[in-house]
Amino acid sequence: MAETSMPTRRLTLMRHGQAALAPPRATDHQRQLTEVGVRQTRALGKQLALERLLPDLVISSDAERAVLTARNLFAGAGETRPLLLLSDLYDCNYDEFLVIVEEVADYSAAHVLVVGHNPSIAIVAEQLAAQSAGSGRVFDDFAPGTAVTFTVQRKGWQLLGPSSVRLERVHQPTEGT
Repeated sequence: MAETSMPTRRLTLMRHGQAALAPPRATDHQRQLTEVGVRQTRALGKQLALERLLPDLVISSDAERAVLTARNLFAGAGETRPLLLLSDLYDCNYDEFLVIVEEVADYSAAHVLVVGHNPSIAIVAEQLAAQSAGSGRVFDDFAPGTAVTFTVQRKGWQLLGPSSVRLERVHQPTEGT
């Protein structure tokens, strides 16, 4: 009997691009991207498109800077995607983050992008990457605009964790050209 290969699934975690301070009387949720943040996210979108690594499902915090990050990423790639906005991604712990992805990611999605905030996004990325790297810290800094892509080594999005993902690529922010 021929062995069928499992389709490659990817999970990309991204910290929103560089953000401005909140203007007077505005909430933290209303913070915008700086011009650098816009350039960072558009450059990453262009890079991901060239590498054929654009996600087909986008889950984002509902904070303005995260939404703008996702939209600018796809604008840089010359594409659009619907965004699934979740307030729970604004400030969640490692376990809550994984549950959100498991519950929300569509089984048919081959590549899921989650746009969030520090410290949550960096903690999740570090925990997932630690086993891939063997031991020790993987990231010295998880700057705004940083993204990491993992290969998911299972059929679905259930039971995500260090043993079910492999660090594939770290995307450092650039301002593009």
